[in-house]
Amino acid sequence: MITLICPALVITVASLPTLALPIPRPRLRRRLATANPAAHEPALARSLTGLAARLGAVGRREEALAPIEEAVTIRRRLATANPAAHEPDFALSLNNLASHLGGVGRREEALAPIEEAVTLYRRLATANPAAHEPALARSLTGLAYHLGAVGRREEALAPIEEAVTLYRRLATANPAAHEPDFARSLNNLAVRLGAVGRREEALAPIEEAVTIRRRLATANPAAHEPDFARSLTGLAARLGAVGRREEALAPIEEAVTLRRRLATANPAAHGPDLAESLRTSAQVRLAVGEQLPQALEEVREAVRILRPLAGQLPAAFAGKLDEAAGVEADVLHALGRDEEAREVRQQLSESTTS
Repeated sequence: MITLICPALVITVASLPTLALPIPRPRLRRRLATANPAAHEPALARSLTGLAARLGAVGRREEALAPIEEAVTIRRRLATANPAAHEPDFALSLNNLASHLGGVGRREEALAPIEEAVTLYRRLATANPAAHEPALARSLTGLAYHLGAVGRREEALAPIEEAVTLYRRLATANPAAHEPDFARSLNNLAVRLGAVGRREEALAPIEEAVTIRRRLATANPAAHEPDFARSLTGLAARLGAVGRREEALAPIEEAVTLRRRLATANPAAHGPDLAESLRTSAQVRLAVGEQLPQALEEVREAVRILRPLAGQLPAAFAGKLDEAAGVEADVLHALGRDEEAREVRQQLSESTTS
C-alpha cells in the first residue's frame, strides 16, 4: 500500500485500480451532476477524490489539487444542506486536501483543512465511536504531521499521542482492520518525539512499528512493503540519533533494497522515498566511519533523484535536495576530497540565497 503524499491521506493505491491503466476523468459524472445535482453530485465528488489520489500516486502532485479542491467545495455544500448524510465524506475530503497541499509544499495552507477535519471527526466520533473513531485517529495523525511540517513540534505531540492511544485500542480489538494505521501512528509518534529531542523515547514506537509492518509486509508485500521500508528508514535514523550507529546499518540497508525495487517499478511514486533512504544510509555510514565510497555513491544518487523534483516542485523538494547535498559535502570532506566538498558547499550556499 502506498500512502499518497503524507501519512494522513485516506485514499491508497491498494484501494485503486491498477496504476498502469489510464487515469479516468469524471466527465460522465460531471454531465450527470449538471443535469441533476441532487442525484449525482455525491458521486461526482467521489470520482474527483479518486482522481486526485490517482494523480498523486503517479507523481502528478500539482494536477491532483484541482479535483480534490472541487470535491471539497461540493461536499461542503452537501454537508451544509444535510450534515447527517454528508459530513463524514466532507471530512474525508478535507483530510485528503490537506495531504495534497502538503505534498506540493503548501504546508501552512494544509493546516486549516486538517484542523477542520479533526473538529468534524471528533464530533462524529463522540456521537458514534464505533463508526468514526478510526477516521478521527487518522485525522489526528495527519494533524500531527502537518503541525510538525510547519515547525510546531511541541504542538504536534498531543494529537499523535491521542491517535496512538485510539489505534492501539482499535488494533487490539480488530488487528486486521487497524494494525496498518496503528503502525503508521507509531511511526509518526517516533518522528515527533525525535523532533523535540526525546530521542530515547522515540525508539520504542519505531521498533513496534517495524515489528508490525514486517509481519504485514510478509503477508502482503504489495500492500505493505512501502510502509515497511519507511519504518526501517525511521528506525535507522532513530538508532543513529542515540549513537547506536552500527545497529542502524542493517535496517537502512534493508530499506534501500526495498525502496530501490519499488522505485524501479514506479519511479514517480517511490523515487523520493528511495532518495530519503539513500541519504539516511550515507549519513549512517559517515557516522560509523566505514564504507565512505559507498556512502558517496548513495548520496549522489539521492541528489540525482531529487534535483529534477526540486526544479518541478521547489516548495516540496528543494529542502530535501539541499539536505542531501550537505551530506554529500560531508562525505567528500571525510574522504579527504576537500576541494570537491567546497564546490558542493558553494553550490549549496548559492542555491539557498538565490
